[in-house]
Amino acid sequence: MIQKFLKAKHWQLFILMFAIPFLLQMILMMRMMSTMMSGIENEYMKPDSFFQIFESFGYMLPIIMIFNMIFYFGWFWSIGVGLQKYVPSDVNLKVNRFKFTLIFPLIYITFIAIGISWMFSGIAADPNSFPQSISPLVFLIIPLHFFSMACMFYNLYYVSKTLKTVELQREAKIGECLKEVILFWFYIVGVWILQPQINRIVSDENQSNKNLMNS
Repeated sequence: MIQKFLKAKHWQLFILMFAIPFLLQMILMMRMMSTMMSGIENEYMKPDSFFQIFESFGYMLPIIMIFNMIFYFGWFWSIGVGLQKYVPSDVNLKVNRFKFTLIFPLIYITFIAIGISWMFSGIAADPNSFPQSISPLVFLIIPLHFFSMACMFYNLYYVSKTLKTVELQREAKIGECLKEVILFWFYIVGVWILQPQINRIVSDENQSNKNLMNS
């Protein structure tokens, strides 16, 4: 699977990480708005009955988010782990720390997506339960959310440093990775620039192996 990500074309990753999730979100929003407007016109639903709409379609939100995360985090994992064999032997990039900081946000976001869907379903059944539904979770969610954000910033730095280290064939400094950090952060644009670089690294290695076998 790692090699499939590393060899994938930029347009393929763009479709999987952005185009399909965005299209699914638009379809979901249009269905929700259509259902709400239809309910208002037929006078069986009040204009503020968002929770009722979410109860009907809320199950789709975690599915869309998880679909997006599989490919986004899969891309990061493939770079951070899959490119290790191209890193110079005297450079230690602490791949185990990276694995943990990538897995934690994945688990956290998955539970948040499922939890939000479950919470809105409960509120739709009993609107008065909103304060009781969310207040016990606030003190747990806030520190986990900030830690998850810290993990994501570390992941941006790690995959950027890994890619730059492979290109330079020495340990890259923080200042040398800034461009890659920005491109990975804004991956909608960055994937068109970064993935061809990754493709070239893998392609050059495969070509070198073929030359060694033929020699």
